[in-house]
Amino acid sequence: MSAEAVWAGWLALFLVYEVTAALRERGTDQRLTLSRVVWRWFDTVIERLALAFFLAVLTAHLVLGWPGGLAVILTGAPVALLIVLALLRRGPTAAVVVLALPLLLGADRCSVSWPQPQPTPTLEPTLEPTPKPTPTPTPGPQSCADLACPPDQVCIHEVGRPPYCAPAPFPTPSPTPTPPSATCSAPLNGTPNMGIYWYSPQRVADATPRLCDADRCRAVGYPDRICCPVVPDEHPERARCECLVMTGVALSVCAPTWELAVDEGPLAWDFDDTGWKAVMSGHGKGRIRACWPNGRTCSKWLEVDR
Repeated sequence: MSAEAVWAGWLALFLVYEVTAALRERGTDQRLTLSRVVWRWFDTVIERLALAFFLAVLTAHLVLGWPGGLAVILTGAPVALLIVLALLRRGPTAAVVVLALPLLLGADRCSVSWPQPQPTPTLEPTLEPTPKPTPTPTPGPQSCADLACPPDQVCIHEVGRPPYCAPAPFPTPSPTPTPPSATCSAPLNGTPNMGIYWYSPQRVADATPRLCDADRCRAVGYPDRICCPVVPDEHPERARCECLVMTGVALSVCAPTWELAVDEGPLAWDFDDTGWKAVMSGHGKGRIRACWPNGRTCSKWLEVDR
């Protein structure tokens, strides 16, 4: 049985006794109620204040759970001592059992339980994962000169992006080596160079392989130049001589490698059948140049603003 049930039973018994005694003492000089009898046990004001304070603390603890059991024991001990002294002076009575019951119940309910020390948890060591080394990035090609594109592709270098190879917009003929006896009759000495100019302003760029040597230029018909075409335009061996200079093989057909750097807009290009002329399309700003297929040299950049 819980302490609350015992406390409620005691309170009901106390009320039955009190109400019955109050009805019996009406119209008489007798003091039959328990409260009158107990009140007489506490003669002084201090004793009565101690009783009232104990009852208030006990009631608050049993009803509200506050204050703690230690407070009930400390306030109830003096009251119990006063009751024992009163009984020794006036003899036992039925009130002893009735008044001692709540004190016993309160002591049982208010038993002090001291906190027990909790075991200190043991922390398991945490294994830190071994950090993986950060791979050092390998620098990619910075320009088309660092990128070797296959013969059927061209290099495209756009601003903000590394250069890359893309399929050539014109068919690249398969190299057809000429017989070993087929050579260029013109002198091929000089510094490699690539010329470029606008064949049609801001629309068609034309490239020409050149060699820079004043004596050679005079010998092939350009007396006033230092850098000049390999041979004049009307020379019957022009294609073979240009291919021999740029590739080391006397081919009948070859073409330069073009580079386009786009700064703004959907700027694009196309090529004629020979691959030596770049036809611009779209609108925007950028630069275009031509390089020898073997990458030995490139022309200057032509500014594009369409």
